[in-house]
Amino acid sequence: MASDSKSRSGVPRWAVVLLCLALVCVAFALFALPRPPKGPGPVPEGMVWIPGGKFLMGIDDPRFPDAAPVHEVEVDGFWMDQTEVTNAEFARFVEATGYVTVAERTPKPEDFPPNIRPFLKPENMVPGSIVFTPPSEAVPLTNHLVWWRYVPGACWKHPEGPGSTIEGRENHPVVHVCWHDAVAYAKWAGKRLPTEAEWEYA
Repeated sequence: MASDSKSRSGVPRWAVVLLCLALVCVAFALFALPRPPKGPGPVPEGMVWIPGGKFLMGIDDPRFPDAAPVHEVEVDGFWMDQTEVTNAEFARFVEATGYVTVAERTPKPEDFPPNIRPFLKPENMVPGSIVFTPPSEAVPLTNHLVWWRYVPGACWKHPEGPGSTIEGRENHPVVHVCWHDAVAYAKWAGKRLPTEAEWEYA
């Protein structure tokens, strides 16, 4: 008698064998993939657990004296947002609280260091922010200031200045927010900002 090369279902035996091997490979891959670490208690929405540990923080480079010396730092585990705060999320915060960002406020001389105040010009004391503005011609890379300019009216709602909008960019990271704005948002959201060490470690 000749051997039957098909299974009872009519499917060639080699196809059944290949399918079984594929399923085994998929199962192995799923078990072998690294799983996100589990934190204490339920997972807060949109956050991940960063397990504690040690790392070397800082850099020994004479160009960055404020980052020296390299030293070992240990951090406890903490929850951290998976993504940056979006324009849509920040808009909900502003709508709920009426918060006005620093870029939207008229600057005052006392907001600046004493050695800077004599150089402040009244016409420049208007709400705004620094906007990345690449020069049209080749420039030396030794002066970062040529890549940025102060734009009156630039803020989180108008990223490039008056006339610009975040429409269609609701899921983009919010920009033109300073430390004070970030702290206010974090407090409203029931969270806190990570420390410098936590940020670098994460």
